[in-house]
Amino acid sequence: MPNKFGIFEDLPTDKKNRSKKRFSINSDYITMPDGTEIAADIILERGFTEKRPTFLHQTRYWRATQYRTGFRWIEKIDLQRFKPLIDAGFNLVRVDVRGSGASSGVRTSPWSQCEIQDMNSIAEWITQQPWSDGDIITFGLSYSATTSELSATVYHPAIKGHIVCENEYDVYTDIAYPGGVFMEWFVKNWGLANSDLDRNQIKNLPYPFFLKILIKGVKPVQGRENTSKLDDFIHQHAHNPNVYEIAKSIDYRDDIFDKVTGRTIDDISVYTYTNKISKNGTPIMSCGSWFDATTATGVIHRFLNYENPHIAIIGSWNHGMYLDGNPFQKSKSRSIPSEFVQLQEKIRFAKRCLKDPDRIPKVLYYFTIRQQKWKSTSKWPPDNQEYKKFYFHPNNTLSFEPPLDSDAISTYQVNYSTTTGTTNRWRTQFYNPVIYKNRSKEDTKLLTFTSEPITNSLEVTGHPIINLSLSSTHEDGSLFVYFELVHNDKVYYLSEGMLRLIHWKLAQESSPYKSPIPYRSFKQKDAEYLTPDKIYNISFALEPISVWIDKGMQIRIAIAGADKDNFSIYPKDLESSSIYTIYHTKDNPSFVDIPMIQNDSTTN
Repeated sequence: MPNKFGIFEDLPTDKKNRSKKRFSINSDYITMPDGTEIAADIILERGFTEKRPTFLHQTRYWRATQYRTGFRWIEKIDLQRFKPLIDAGFNLVRVDVRGSGASSGVRTSPWSQCEIQDMNSIAEWITQQPWSDGDIITFGLSYSATTSELSATVYHPAIKGHIVCENEYDVYTDIAYPGGVFMEWFVKNWGLANSDLDRNQIKNLPYPFFLKILIKGVKPVQGRENTSKLDDFIHQHAHNPNVYEIAKSIDYRDDIFDKVTGRTIDDISVYTYTNKISKNGTPIMSCGSWFDATTATGVIHRFLNYENPHIAIIGSWNHGMYLDGNPFQKSKSRSIPSEFVQLQEKIRFAKRCLKDPDRIPKVLYYFTIRQQKWKSTSKWPPDNQEYKKFYFHPNNTLSFEPPLDSDAISTYQVNYSTTTGTTNRWRTQFYNPVIYKNRSKEDTKLLTFTSEPITNSLEVTGHPIINLSLSSTHEDGSLFVYFELVHNDKVYYLSEGMLRLIHWKLAQESSPYKSPIPYRSFKQKDAEYLTPDKIYNISFALEPISVWIDKGMQIRIAIAGADKDNFSIYPKDLESSSIYTIYHTKDNPSFVDIPMIQNDSTTN
């Protein structure tokens, strides 16, 4: 593949050849200007006295765990995954953000303004330490990826680069309310898990049973005087709000989320800080996955909106980036590339940030499943992408040919028992594997449209766009649309998109950030309940995918009105099942735009 940066190439792959350097672990409190005390672990190479650059990891999920007497070795095993950082000549600092772990304070919301300002004081403290050379690279995955990204907004001169993996760019659409539909299972369980952590418990966390027996709680900062201090801080954390209790009462993007400060979900979203991050200009590496919630869309939006030197990467892994989420691979296959190789690439990026940041290009690398190839592009969508329409027709078929009928329709009575299961792209946010089994049985509960076997192999890369002419018997509801492949009597999941129907209107104003997909504001002023039986033209994007489709496979679009194990059901006061009518007539066609890559060859 074309490779100007060397992504995943020429890197060590054998852990057995790693150095035998040992490290030391110490902890301390960093005092913020308002008196809040931030707990920090400092991991250094043992016996090394020269100053070094530092990797900074800021988390809401306990920087470290205290194990029962005799089991401290587990912490060292956990740290082995970061040992390549020490071997590469870096220090590592891990902190509990304010109001969490062993730090003091109360949290009014995730990524509060106080939390962001703390990043400046933490960076300044690091530069004053005898082991620091004054350079810092921030990094993280999920919540800590957002803390890494937002550290670009404090403009501290010591922070030279940011590595952000599997996090949201727009909290409303990317995690809490995709398409305006409340992702209730995740938000509820995330809220319960955070409440556990705030009370120094782990009963609702998805840990193996044996670990729950061994874990004593959050690791305190060293020193006897800190034992009672930790107890006081845990009592403070009990006042942290439960995000689920707030989120379940929200419908619109502009509803108040932080009741203390009056901030909305937009105010805690990274996209709000796009101009500040771009103005900073520090290099960014962002990572996402075709199968991890909406993180691939997040990477694409960063790539389109940041002016910084930027290495963007979209793979096919789960939320932790250690398991393959590709539905064509064996269950729980290791990620491509491995975690170890991924970390080596992050180290290489960090060194470039410190030594040669001006030569870091802006490039997006993406993995095409089934073809199993990494590819690169300097723009999105890629130059050779072309959308091709597949029209809905009677008898549940898809065709390149537009409909000519004047009265062709398909009706669907919503089946509220349908589900994408419990090992899907939404639940991997708890670091679970992504496993989509054969969907042929589930598809019998849905309205499906399937193409004839394709005559030439092709690559699909980008966001499929669904366009429906639709009426409903109810004023509110949800649409779930799945992009699937049918081959040898099996149905393979590829992507999905959803929309709460009160958000059917596209916004009149332009999007607050550049995007390749149809824009709707999800604000209260633009919401409108449906008039029953009136025909609406509804367009929205499915999550992006890159997949190689072989000759003889069939493309399928499946339509549902619920995903019972993962999302809220609408209308909220449902008394009878909604009936959707899909029109596929000459005047009211329904179709899907599929983004195809025009290649010189039709075989892989």
